[in-house]
Amino acid sequence: MEPIRIENLKNGNVRNLSDNSEFELFCPGFYRCVIEGCKAKLRIWDNAEIAPYVLGQHHHQSEPDVEDAEGLIDQEAR
Repeated sequence: MEPIRIENLKNGNVRNLSDNSEFELFCPGFYRCVIEGCKAKLRIWDNAEIAPYVLGQHHHQSEPDVEDAEGLIDQEAR
């Protein structure tokens, strides 16, 4: 498993550079994904010897692409 690389953002959040996901601090050492409804958490230790890791998996609603959206509009118009 590849170690997680973290980028600190100006707003206090952190970004997981492996998948470009963003997390916000919700209690000391624990961050939660900023996407509403996602249950993924990121654990970052004060001790640099312990690598950060993600708890759970990301569950993001995929946004429909333009063709899907147009199809939904056509269905609603009928």
